[in-house]
Amino acid sequence: MSLLRTTRGGKPVDFTLANGGSLVGTAPGCQIVVADPAVAPKHCKIVRSPQGFVVTDLSGGAGTIVNGAKVKDHLLRDGDVLQVGAEKFVFADKDAPVAPAPKDSAGAPAGPARGRRPLPARPPQSAPRGPGGDRPAAPVAVAVRKLTAKPGSVARVHKDHAVFALPSTAKGRAIALSVGVGLVLLGGALFVASSKAVNSEDVKKKAKAEVEALLRIPETEIMKRYEMAGSIVSNEDYIKYAGGEIVPAKRIRNQLQPLVTQENRAGPALKPFYEKYKSLKDGPPEDYNKAADEMYEQAKVHLENFKTTSHGPRLTEIRNELKDFLEKRGIQTWRDEFPKLVREVQRMIKANNFSNGLVLVNNFGSQNGEKDSSQLKAMLQGERERLKDEAKSYVDKLKAEAAQKPTKEERRKHLEAGMPFVMGFPDVVKLLEQYIRDSK
Repeated sequence: MSLLRTTRGGKPVDFTLANGGSLVGTAPGCQIVVADPAVAPKHCKIVRSPQGFVVTDLSGGAGTIVNGAKVKDHLLRDGDVLQVGAEKFVFADKDAPVAPAPKDSAGAPAGPARGRRPLPARPPQSAPRGPGGDRPAAPVAVAVRKLTAKPGSVARVHKDHAVFALPSTAKGRAIALSVGVGLVLLGGALFVASSKAVNSEDVKKKAKAEVEALLRIPETEIMKRYEMAGSIVSNEDYIKYAGGEIVPAKRIRNQLQPLVTQENRAGPALKPFYEKYKSLKDGPPEDYNKAADEMYEQAKVHLENFKTTSHGPRLTEIRNELKDFLEKRGIQTWRDEFPKLVREVQRMIKANNFSNGLVLVNNFGSQNGEKDSSQLKAMLQGERERLKDEAKSYVDKLKAEAAQKPTKEERRKHLEAGMPFVMGFPDVVKLLEQYIRDSK
C-alpha cells in the first residue's frame, strides 16, 4: 500500500493512493483536495506504473515540486517530499523491497564464507621397505575423497567438514548467490502476504470509530470535516470491507463539496477588498470618508456571496463598521430616496420638461453628497444621460413638426418654443439653434 502523508490542523492525515490514479488539486473531483488558491483545479496526477507510482504535473505555470525541484514526470520513491502549493506530502511506499546486503570490493557478499575452505595438507608418505630393506613393499591403498568444483556446479559440503563452500568459478558463485537471493525474496514475499491479511471486522470497527469522530467535529469547521470525510471515503480497506459504515462520511463530503469550492474561491476574490479596506482605515480620514459608501456596497455583495465560508464573520464586521460610519455621516439615506427621483425624472420626460428633470437630479446629488460617493455619482450621471438623449429626440421631433408649417416664421417660432425645455444640455441647445437658423 502506498500513500501520501501530510499534516493538517496539527494532526497527521494519510491519503491512500488508488491503483487507478489519484488527482491532486482544488477541483471537487480530485481525490486529494488542497485548499490553496495557488493550486490549480487539477494540479497533478499520481498513477501507478510497472515501476511504481509516477507523479505528472498538470498545473501549467504553478509547477509541482518533488524534493525541492520542479518536475514534469517523476517516479516517486519512499520518503520523497511532494509539494503542491504550500502543502507538503511525504510519499510512503510500504511495499518497497528491502535493500540487498552490502558487498565487498570484489563484489562478493561480506562475511566469513567467501569461498572454499582449503583441505588440510596431508603429510608425505614414504614407501615401506620389504623384509631386509632391499626393495619396497607393495603400495598400500589409501582411500581419499577429493572435493572438486566443476564449472556451473553448486556449492558442496565437504565430507569431513561441515562448512558451506562456494564454487571456485565466477559463474558458479553467481548461480549460487542467485539461488540464495531467490530464497530470501520468496520468504519475504510470503511474510508480506501474511502480514497483509485483513480482518474485516476490525476494519469495520475502525471505520465506524472514525465516522463517529467525524460527526463530533463542529459543523462550522467546514474544511476539517471535509478533509476527514475525504480521508475516510478514500481508504481502500474501508471501501472494500466497510462500505455501509462509511456512508455518513460520503454524505457529509458531498454536502460540503459546494461549500469547499466556495471557500477556495473566497480567498482570491476577497484579497483586494481586504487590502483596500485596510489601506483606507490606516490612511487619511478624508479618503475613508470618500470611499466608505462604495466599500459598504462591496461588503454587502461579498457577504451575500461568501457568508457561509470562514470569511463570513470578518465581512459582517466590516459591513457593520461601514454602516455605523455612514449612518453617523447622514448620507446613507439616498438609497431609499433614489427610486423616487427616478420616477420624477420619468414624469418630466413625459412632459418634455427636460430642464426641470436635470434640476431635480443635480439637487439630489448636492443634498446627498454626490462628490463623496462614486456610486451615487455614477447613478445620477446615468439619469443625466437619459434626460439628454430624450431631449435630443424631442428637438428632432420639433424639427419634423416645424417642416409642416406653411411659413418660415411659423417654423422658427415652433422651434424656439422648445428652447426652455432643453436648457442645461449644451449639445442639444446647439442642435436646436442650428435648426432655428436653417428655418429662416
